[in-house]
Amino acid sequence: MEEELAELGKKVVWQKFSAEGLDMDYTLLLPASLASKILLCLERDVQYFSGNNAQVKVFGKWHPIPRQQVAFGDPGLFYTFSGNTIPAVSWPPVLIQIRDTLHRITGHYYNFVLVNRYRNGDDHIGEHRDNERGLDPASPIASLSLGQAREFVLKHGAVRKKIRDKRDIPPVKVLLQHGSLLMMNPPTNQIWYHSLPPRKSCPGVRINLTFRKLLQNVMYTTKNPSLRIKQDDLKCKNGCGYYGNSEWGGYCSQCYRKSVQHERLKKTDYEDRLQVTEKHARPSSTSFSKFEEKKRQQVEKKPKLLKMFKKSSSVKDTSRSEQWKEMYIGNPDLDKLKEESHSCFGSVGELVEKDVQKCIHSFNMSALKLADTRPIEELSELAQNFYQVFSKRMDASTIYKDVTQDRKEILLDYVEKYAMTFLYRILFCPPSTSDEEKDLAIQNRIRQLNWVNAKHLECRINETQSEVRDLVYTAITGIIALIEYGLDW
Repeated sequence: MEEELAELGKKVVWQKFSAEGLDMDYTLLLPASLASKILLCLERDVQYFSGNNAQVKVFGKWHPIPRQQVAFGDPGLFYTFSGNTIPAVSWPPVLIQIRDTLHRITGHYYNFVLVNRYRNGDDHIGEHRDNERGLDPASPIASLSLGQAREFVLKHGAVRKKIRDKRDIPPVKVLLQHGSLLMMNPPTNQIWYHSLPPRKSCPGVRINLTFRKLLQNVMYTTKNPSLRIKQDDLKCKNGCGYYGNSEWGGYCSQCYRKSVQHERLKKTDYEDRLQVTEKHARPSSTSFSKFEEKKRQQVEKKPKLLKMFKKSSSVKDTSRSEQWKEMYIGNPDLDKLKEESHSCFGSVGELVEKDVQKCIHSFNMSALKLADTRPIEELSELAQNFYQVFSKRMDASTIYKDVTQDRKEILLDYVEKYAMTFLYRILFCPPSTSDEEKDLAIQNRIRQLNWVNAKHLECRINETQSEVRDLVYTAITGIIALIEYGLDW
């Protein structure tokens, strides 16, 4: 195998992929026989992570990674993404040979490789960017594919923005074949999101090797920044090992949710015991005449109470109907969202469109009914449950049997955007919370710290370089755009 690798690179024909902010080079580097030998060697020798290292954090919750994963690299290196830190295992001989071959062919030296094994077409990786702080921004990522050919999809970051800033930039799709090498050159990973969607038609095993160059002084520096809080002070006060949040009383998201549920149960139990105590404390009536008097009063009260309940229900229904009209009519964001999704619904059919609108309407009505009586945490859980139920519905219902996986993802994205746009007024900064006051307090605190610069933070930003300043200003402009759009932090 070593001799065959040494023969590579004499006649490499590259195919260029270019778009706005995208620069990639693609080639069939390995002959099929050599690629198969390497695949068999990896299948035989590589042991993949399990336990905590085989999980990823999505929206504050830990989930099993929908593929197998392991990392190899120089001593002391590790890679952090999606809330998880991946330590590097010592290089095996076969990966050292491949790493040195890539260095000879591309001119780039790599000190870390992330190995992803896709067992079948169900295994996948969601949309993300490899733009973590520990990666060398000047070094391209080299992606070597072995086994089952799979489609690699890239989307411009502007396509994923909220409605007002969204741009119509077509995705870029590349079929990663057995033995192929894809070079993702800067600034691709800063601007474009990439994914490997699930494909039922691709049942074979695929192994992907993504070679990267990590900045060692960033990844495991031993000097703690002088102005930063200690790691232990940021951890969940429950001792679970995850990071806490001051807004959640020092708990992490999981422990905070458990704490809220526990307090809710305690409150319910206390109210139940109080009712039982009051019931036993009431003196029993021994007089039959008093019993008849109470019965007569209850008979007289019944029609009055029915009228009151009917009147109250009618008032609530009228108020809710007016609130619905106010949120629905004259909402330019909803109108624009519908207009942009017209082509999608045209391709999936009328039945699918009606079912999607029915599900959205049902969820919106449920959220409106609970908005005045339930805390924001319960409304958040209601929204997350709705997304999961709708996703399962698309997989189980015969209405969606002819809808492709890509279209299902677009529909799920539409449902989330529509619901959040419609319910924005009641879900973000509602009157029941002090979010607005907290936002103002944060802004005031930021203004008080305007004297802090990059050197104080030890973040290694060279403000004297024009390119660095441009990136900083771009980030500031993006944050301002989010604030102007009305997003809450």
